[in-house]
Amino acid sequence: MPTGVAVAADRFLPQTMDTAPNCGMRMFSVNLKYSDISKEKIDDIFQKLVKVIPTQKPYGTPISYNTVVDICRFGTKGLLKNLKNKWPFLDQELKNTFQNGNEFAADEIPDKSLIEGVIPKLFLRMSQLRLGILGMAGNHFLDLMRVEKIEDPIKAKLLGIEEDQLIFFMHTGSGILGQYASYFYTPKEEEHLLTKILVNYARLTMPNRILTPEEVMKLRKDSLSYRHKDEFFSLDPNSNVGKAYSVAHRASGNFGYANRALLAAKVRTVVEKKIKQPLKWNLLYDMPHIGVRKERHFGKDMYVHRNGVSRAFGPNRMKNHPIYSKTGEICFFAGSMTTPSYLAAATDQNESTYFSASHGAGKKKPLLKISLKKNCLRK
Repeated sequence: MPTGVAVAADRFLPQTMDTAPNCGMRMFSVNLKYSDISKEKIDDIFQKLVKVIPTQKPYGTPISYNTVVDICRFGTKGLLKNLKNKWPFLDQELKNTFQNGNEFAADEIPDKSLIEGVIPKLFLRMSQLRLGILGMAGNHFLDLMRVEKIEDPIKAKLLGIEEDQLIFFMHTGSGILGQYASYFYTPKEEEHLLTKILVNYARLTMPNRILTPEEVMKLRKDSLSYRHKDEFFSLDPNSNVGKAYSVAHRASGNFGYANRALLAAKVRTVVEKKIKQPLKWNLLYDMPHIGVRKERHFGKDMYVHRNGVSRAFGPNRMKNHPIYSKTGEICFFAGSMTTPSYLAAATDQNESTYFSASHGAGKKKPLLKISLKKNCLRK
């Protein structure tokens, strides 16, 4: 599927999304203006950030196995529970993160046994070294941006944004945990030989706790056969495998919230050390743009799959948030290295897209190379 697609169905369609649940973006501002800081100081800050925020390294900030499980269960709360005393996290981490930084509702938090029953323990162990990484491939980034022009002063004031203000803009996701958990359930070609070996090993050694050996082997066969079929591979949300996929997708996706929260804390540490004073930080929003969630549209409950698009609820659907109920949900449109990026607010007149918005610049790809499945909603 091409990037920038929202698909609604009564079943799970894992192939409609990239193998990176909760790949997402966040913007957070600081009480500094571009006119307050020299270009030399900005360069000095980023020279340090390159060292503390890994891009081409296979490891990040080591965490315990129990912290990995807590993040899978509780999202950002699980991160704060274990690392709050070590890093200066932003004050708005829960309030201004999508779904309070957890893909699970309060009444459906999975226990540790369920997590280990739907995600191979090998993948959970690997994740102990993969938190706090921007990414080794793809289009992930960390930018320092200047607010050049404000089109809606009222909404900008509600968000605490002024012209000439400095804003950090980040794009990264759930990393190796989200990727490998997705490959386990999704008929997509693994990018590397090592990935293929590890995924197949995980299938062979998966404990018979939630999924039966027959269900795991069928997943393996489907992962091969559906790569070449016209229709999408689908899962019944009420089936055993469908339920396992849903938990694995959300639990591994929670790593995306934790990853971006820790990276923001690292940015704060570096900037305040270089500026030599404490600063005021404000998380504008943290929003995923890859994932599937149950939503209600046109009077029906459905599973909305978003690939390279974020949810964009208007004020009416954000009525429980103190700021977004007035502005609408925040949307990010990332530019390229030579074009501007935009911060926008969603409206209530967008249901034709299932209240979705593009995440901005993406890959330029010839249409002939885009493989579109036929009869995508028939099965």
